[in-house]
Amino acid sequence: MSAIENSLHISRRTIYREFSELKLYLQQHGLSVQNADGHYRLSGPIRALDGLRTELQGQNERIELTAKQRQDALACLLLLSDEPVKIFSLAVSLDVSEGTIQRDLKVITAALKEYQVKVVPKKAVGIQTVGQETQIRLILCGILTSEINEYEFFEYLNSQNDYQPHNFFLKLCPKEILLACAKALKQATGSKLAHNSDVQEVQLILIIAISVIRMTNNTIRKYQVVDVGDLFKYRQRALEILNHFDSRIKEKITTSEVDFIAIQIKGLDYKLVKGDWAHNYDFQISFNVKQLIQEVSETFHWNFSRDTELFARLVKHMTFLLHNEGVKLPNTRIKVLNNVSVQYASLYQLLQGALAKVFTGYDFTETEEQLILLYFANSYASTKSNYLSALVICPNGIGTASILKSRLRREIPELAEIKIAKVSQLNEIHPNHYDVILSTLSLPGFDWNYHIVSPLLVGDEIARIKSFINQFNLEYKRKTVREGKMISLEEGQQRLEELFDMTSESKMLVDQIRLEHLNNNNEKLAELLVQVLAKVPTAVVKEPQQVVHEMLKRVKAAPVGIPNASISLVHATDKSVLKPFFSVYELRAPLTMKAMDQTPIQVKRILLMIGPAPMTDFQNNLMGTISGAIVMNNRYTAIFEKGNVDKIKNLIAAQFMEQLEFKRKR
Repeated sequence: MSAIENSLHISRRTIYREFSELKLYLQQHGLSVQNADGHYRLSGPIRALDGLRTELQGQNERIELTAKQRQDALACLLLLSDEPVKIFSLAVSLDVSEGTIQRDLKVITAALKEYQVKVVPKKAVGIQTVGQETQIRLILCGILTSEINEYEFFEYLNSQNDYQPHNFFLKLCPKEILLACAKALKQATGSKLAHNSDVQEVQLILIIAISVIRMTNNTIRKYQVVDVGDLFKYRQRALEILNHFDSRIKEKITTSEVDFIAIQIKGLDYKLVKGDWAHNYDFQISFNVKQLIQEVSETFHWNFSRDTELFARLVKHMTFLLHNEGVKLPNTRIKVLNNVSVQYASLYQLLQGALAKVFTGYDFTETEEQLILLYFANSYASTKSNYLSALVICPNGIGTASILKSRLRREIPELAEIKIAKVSQLNEIHPNHYDVILSTLSLPGFDWNYHIVSPLLVGDEIARIKSFINQFNLEYKRKTVREGKMISLEEGQQRLEELFDMTSESKMLVDQIRLEHLNNNNEKLAELLVQVLAKVPTAVVKEPQQVVHEMLKRVKAAPVGIPNASISLVHATDKSVLKPFFSVYELRAPLTMKAMDQTPIQVKRILLMIGPAPMTDFQNNLMGTISGAIVMNNRYTAIFEKGNVDKIKNLIAAQFMEQLEFKRKR
């Protein structure tokens, strides 16, 4: 004892108090402090001593967690423990003060209460969580899934035994259990999912690992399955997985445990497909209209970009206005328009500034400005009473999502519509119908912007969602449903034939799309375009040199680079082009070009779009659809900029489907 006093420079009384605090912490590691004739030593199995030594060595590297991560970690430590945990032990594990743990416990207690899980303090013993076993497991899986990167996860599983991951959450489940679960999943051939991505595999391993850990002392005795449906095949898969564990685990398996695992497998048995988008029009004008809407949205503090009809109408209006300068509207006062400019004086003033900033080469008359104001005023009047909608995505679509829904309703009243969805239902949902998308897990292959949140909504997550809404950065567009006209009996065959022709032409255009690589060095654009045209099938172009000439004329007349991106859309129409064609060409060495906003950019991909002269109205619509997608939607711009050929094809095909649906309803 004297040696401890001298080395730590503390009193004997402090040492005894610390021993008391350490007792439970050591018990949880299967260890104890033994006193033999005044000599104190740690006693326990060698494996437990090695585990403690490794844990303490890992604490030499300070744990860096945000407030939200720390609260998630605290919840996990409590939920994973079968016994009460001392605040001192939690503070040691998270490398913070006991005061911080006390404050975080208040947040955790309120969050877990939503899931009917109580945080129960037991005097002189510690803190313990009490609640429905299925809820505890789902919360744990939700938190771990949101905090663990799949790359880190598999790197950890494939690493040597002495490897210490930097991610705190990876250390919460014993590695040997994770490995056993991964092995069981691999050996169970019948448990293959429809599309077994890394994220799905991580989720499945985690929920099985959590179940195995919890099953030791907390077996699910009663689990009600609401929709039996095709659950039988998933029960078979669950049994096949669980059959690969040793007898200790098999003894704990109940019918309810099998059903619980089966439901989780079913929830993860999905494959994402890409979303759709509205049809657009002229390329340069589309870009300028997008800029105009953004500018007015930012200065007026109202997100006009939610109204896709506003964009479509403005593009049509501005195309007519800018391409027909000889028929400018008279600069005389029109009473109705003047009334609108008085009623929306602030919006009108900001719009005038935005028009001058975006359309620098055009001098708008007062009447023209007021007509454009009318579009914005109508959009504002029709949407200002509408509240926002949110989509909440969870692995199983129940439990966790329901609690998130009630919390969001209470904390963010602007979210009038909140839809809960399983991941497997995303193929049947239009994400662009929602203003905010929240998910408790990562969704690779899901092309819509979304926020990953903890199932507990801790830390600054509520504030972050509110900030997102308040800043009017909502990028999802609410579509207007168009009611189609009935097709008369006299024109049925003709309409069907027209639709077949349009579908065939759309598919042919998509099928021809390629992502080609050019091994360029210091060639100029003209030389590069010759290389590009050489790769275009002869069935598309008869005279490549003539097309190159036309494209260079276009480039000289106006820049074709996409601002804030590394792509350019080089386009032309010519009699020597036999049919519409679009493809992507990736450069080995970037080429400096001017973007449409006159800034220089480094182009890494050339998007080639050529068509016959003249083109049919439908062909013009198809080509306009592609060019409009490139400039209006930042997410789609990124696909053209960095996506593989399948992503580009899927995106364009979805655009064409919108066109075909629109044509069908006319």
